[in-house]
Amino acid sequence: FIGEVGLLGEVRKSYQEEKIIQESKRLMFKNIYSSKNTHTIKQIREIIV
Repeated sequence: FIGEVGLLGEVRKSYQEEKIIQESKRLMFKNIYSSKNTHTIKQIREIIV
């Protein structure tokens, strides 16, 4: 998971997010969740559960 969670439960872009995503892909992570594909904390809960 990459990003910051705001007070209202929104997932915001974090510092150097693109660089982190590129490095994760290089290391062959199977799943990468960021503010690009996960917009609320509720969506993150659904992924985990």
